[in-house]
Amino acid sequence: MRPKGPFRYFRIEGESIRFDPYDVVRVDAEIFEAEVRRRLTTRPIPVEALEAFAAQLSRWAPLLPGSPYEPWLIPHQERLRALYVEGAHALAEEYLALGRPADAIVWAERVIEEAPWMEESYQILMRAWARMGLRGRALRVYEQAVEALRRELQASPSPLTRWLAQRLQRGEPI
Repeated sequence: MRPKGPFRYFRIEGESIRFDPYDVVRVDAEIFEAEVRRRLTTRPIPVEALEAFAAQLSRWAPLLPGSPYEPWLIPHQERLRALYVEGAHALAEEYLALGRPADAIVWAERVIEEAPWMEESYQILMRAWARMGLRGRALRVYEQAVEALRRELQASPSPLTRWLAQRLQRGEPI
């Protein structure tokens, strides 16, 4: 039976069916990707945009978590996860640069939760804890970094990470 009017989400053209012919469907993953990419191209992120960017990143969730090992889905999941990690790391850097170490800690920890091999996020954590006057906590982060890098990459910390730890041990500012 032929429809009485045009479909809103599909258009039948001969033997073909076209999805979303009127551009009315919005896909949350596509919106997330476009917004995060847009923010990452404007570095430093404007101060007035930080909270909106943080809210955007806070809404991230793995794509279709009930089907994590579907072969067609894995590249999309990994692309979005990598974008989330890059955005969260950028946000941590921005907060640290603005003198907001507590916010930097939140976002650096989120990066490490998703990508424990991201040594730069451990460096942000070390700096943030030190700037809050918690050198012991910053040195524990160094130990966590050493362990994570060994476990994830069979690698040692970079010279910069070791230098930060040495300065912390000597009581020097980082």
